[in-house]
Amino acid sequence: MFEADGSRKLQLLDLSSENAEGESQDQVHEILQTEEGEPPFTYEQKLLALCLVISSFSCGLLYANVTSFLPVFAADKYEGHVTATQYSIIISLFNVGGVLGSPIHAITISKIGRKTSLGIGFIITIVCTAGMGAASFYPAKAYVPFVVLTSAFRLVQGYGDSLIIAVSYSIVNIYFQTGKTYLIGYMETMQGLGLICGPLIGSVVYAGFGYRNTYYCFAAVILFNLVLI
Repeated sequence: MFEADGSRKLQLLDLSSENAEGESQDQVHEILQTEEGEPPFTYEQKLLALCLVISSFSCGLLYANVTSFLPVFAADKYEGHVTATQYSIIISLFNVGGVLGSPIHAITISKIGRKTSLGIGFIITIVCTAGMGAASFYPAKAYVPFVVLTSAFRLVQGYGDSLIIAVSYSIVNIYFQTGKTYLIGYMETMQGLGLICGPLIGSVVYAGFGYRNTYYCFAAVILFNLVLI
């Protein structure tokens, strides 16, 4: 390891000496920055990276946001007919959709391309998020259709969310030859922040706008991501 590091330092020193023979100082600085600090991104790469980081945060929001207001709303409107087991099933179906969809993502991306796959993932997620809010139109006595419809939308929502994440990492691998580890780290961090902030943001929006409009607000956030991409 020491010899490898020493060789690298010698190589950098050689590059510095070549600077006197025509090698520009900017090129030497770029090599040093790539090896020892954050890699230089082009303007287009910075914009793309920003969009991917925002998308990662939004995808994290969708997982846990319902935990803060779904049980409260269902217990109030459907008078306790929706059980704790049904709550847990609805919440976990998000991950089930992601697991079942993961083997399909590779086929989807290879057949229709990354850009189209990403757009499909956003559209699926938007429709399902809004659909979960629309399920609340069922009256108090119709709690069974509410549970079934919410569960179905939650399952497909998880598929769309996992498709967005899969395509995002594929884009990083293709378009960021240098610095991909930095960007993946930022994306993981923002997704984790989304998981943390999801219940808090969900409860605040629910308190201010109600159950149905909370889902519409989250659907609007995903729509904003679609426009950015």
